[in-house]
Amino acid sequence: MKEEIIKEAVVQRAARAMEANAPAGKSRKGGEWTVREAGKVAAEVHVYSLDGHRVERVVGFLGGKEVIPREITSPMDTHHVISHGLPKRSVTHLLDSLVVVHDRTVLSGALGMSLRTQQRLKSEPEETLSVEASGKAWQFAETLAHASEVFGTQEAAERWLETPATALEGAKPIDLLSTPPGTEMVRTLLTRIEFGVYA
Repeated sequence: MKEEIIKEAVVQRAARAMEANAPAGKSRKGGEWTVREAGKVAAEVHVYSLDGHRVERVVGFLGGKEVIPREITSPMDTHHVISHGLPKRSVTHLLDSLVVVHDRTVLSGALGMSLRTQQRLKSEPEETLSVEASGKAWQFAETLAHASEVFGTQEAAERWLETPATALEGAKPIDLLSTPPGTEMVRTLLTRIEFGVYA
C-alpha cells in the first residue's frame, strides 16, 4: 500500500512537471516513468526506498550513518530525522564536502543560515539545528544529490548550480534555493534535463 501511494505521487509529479513540454515518443527505460506520447505520462515506477540511491547520497553529504544513523525508507522517516533536528556537524560535513561552491554568502541563502551561524557550527557539533534549518540543509543536500545524478559528478552539479540558467530567467539555481518556489523550479528543471525535455 505504501509503495502504491509513493508510486502515484511520483507519477503525478512527473505529469505536472512534464505535461506541457514532453516530446512525443520520449521514453526512459529503467527510470521512474516513461513518456509515451506528448503530454501523457505512464507509470513505470521502481520504488527503492524513496529512490534509495539518492537518499544514500543525501545522507552521505550530511555525514553518513555515523551522523544520521536512522534508516530512511519512507517520507515519514525523512520527516522524523528533520523534525528531531540534524546535528550541527551534518552541515559542517556538507560544507566541507563541497568542491566548487565555496562562497559562504551564497550558501547562506541556500541553507537559510547566516555567516555567523555557519562559523559557530564546528564549536557546537553535537547540538541540533532547528527544524527549519534541518529542513533547509536536507533540501540543499537533496538538490545537490539530484544534480549529481543528472550531470554525472558532484563537481559538475556544483558548477551547474552556480551557472545562470536560461530556463530560470537567467538566475543561478543556487540563488533560487533560498525559497520553496525557487527550489521547486530548480527541481523541476533538473527533472526536465534528466528526461531530455530541456537541453
